Amino acid sequence: QKASDLIQLKPHESFTRTVAVSLRGANLSSIVDERGVAVDIPIDFEEKDLEKKAKSIVEAILSGF
Repeated sequence: QKASDLIQLKPHESFTRTVAVSLRGANLSSIVDERGVAVDIPIDFEEKDLEKKAKSIVEAILSGF
């Protein structure tokens, strides 16, 4: 997947963190601004990896605070 085909995320000014999560292996770092972070979580991960993948998303969200 190419992130260049996607629009730049421009959240409301009061938002402190934007998290773009790719389920298809796309690098979404080019669509988030300085408040944003991109996380790649392949949709075909194994159930044993669920906790690790969920933790990655939560850490990305919390890193803005």
